[in-house]
Amino acid sequence: MAETALVTGATGLIGGALVRAFAADGMRVVAPVRDVAKARRTLADVPGVVFAEWDMSHPHGGALAAAGGIDRVVHAASPTSGRFFAEHPAETESMIADSTRALLDLACSAGAKAFVFLSSMEAYGAPPDDAPLGEDAPFFGDYGAPRS
Repeated sequence: MAETALVTGATGLIGGALVRAFAADGMRVVAPVRDVAKARRTLADVPGVVFAEWDMSHPHGGALAAAGGIDRVVHAASPTSGRFFAEHPAETESMIADSTRALLDLACSAGAKAFVFLSSMEAYGAPPDDAPLGEDAPFFGDYGAPRS
């Protein structure tokens, strides 16, 4: 039986690439998305993806409850509007933390083999060059800035 991967952020650059890669590898893909119609258009060329409406600002419902057996979880969703970050920093932080917690709970209860949380370069601030960064790289930015 094929493994199942749950991928949030499926309409984004990295999430969409992962959906395509997992599907090409024969995996069943569940994609909890905010806008199912957009996701169907964006990933129309990928057969067999199961789309389910999910809002990371209310992460404990929707697709998570109906996802079924999950072997791998990739959390690639995030609020991406700089304006939203600036105007709602506490809500942004809560959405990221609460959705990650809900997905970790799902992964544990499903007996998932793997969980990956993706973050953007915002996690590192503005490094001085384009060199790859390791997990131990320092933060190059202003801790007081809303996107930090």
